[in-house]
Amino acid sequence: MYKIKIQDFEGPLNLLLKLIEQEKLDITKVSLANIADQYLARIDEMGERLSTAELADFLVVASRLLVIKSHVLLPSLSADDESVDDLEHQLKMYKAYRDAANQVRNMINKNRFSFARQRIKLAREVEFSAPKKLSANMLSAVLRDLIAQLQKTMTCLPKKTITKIASLTERISNLRDILRKVQKIGFKDFIKSAKNRAEVVVSFLALLELAKQRHLVAEQNDEGDILITKQ
Repeated sequence: MYKIKIQDFEGPLNLLLKLIEQEKLDITKVSLANIADQYLARIDEMGERLSTAELADFLVVASRLLVIKSHVLLPSLSADDESVDDLEHQLKMYKAYRDAANQVRNMINKNRFSFARQRIKLAREVEFSAPKKLSANMLSAVLRDLIAQLQKTMTCLPKKTITKIASLTERISNLRDILRKVQKIGFKDFIKSAKNRAEVVVSFLALLELAKQRHLVAEQNDEGDILITKQ
C-alpha cells in the first residue's frame, strides 16, 4: 500500500483508516488537499505500471478528495462538515470492502469452498408385500370372483353395431379409377356410392388430396355441383 505523508500523519492508507475508525485521528485535522496532491503525483509517476488493485484503492477516495481540494483552492467555497463526514463514511466503507476482499482471497488460497450437492433421485422398485395369511388358493378365488363380476357387467351393456366406412385411401383409389374411365365427373355422382355422411366427408377429403397433388382440377359450376376433371 502506498504511503502518504502529511503534517499530522505519515503511513499507509490502511493505518489512516484504522486510526479514523478507532477515533484516534480527527479527519478534520488532516490536510486533504495534500493527500490529493500525493495521489495525483503517484498516478503521474507510475503511469501504466500502476496496478489495477492499487488504482482501485486510490479511486475510492480520490474523487471525494478532489472535491474537498477544490474548496481549498477556491477560498470563496468552504468545505462544510457534511463533506468531511461523507468522506469519513466513504473511508470506512472502503475498509469494509477491502476486508471482505481479503477474506475471499484467503478462502480461495486455502481452497475452502462449499457447494450444495444436487439431490439424487434414487430409483424405487414397486414391490408387493402380501399378508402372511394370504395363500395361493385365496388369490385364485378372488380372481375368479372378479372375472365373474366383469362378465355380468359386460352382459348388461347394450349392443351396438359399428358401421365400417371407407378409408381415405380407398376413396382416393375409387376416384382415380373413375377418372381413368371418364374425363369428367360431378362430385354428386361420385358420392352416390357413399353409404353415410362420414363417407361423404371422406370422399371430399379424397377430392382435396388429389387436387393438391395436381391429379385433377375441381371447379364449381352454376348448378352448385363440383366438376372434377382429370388433369
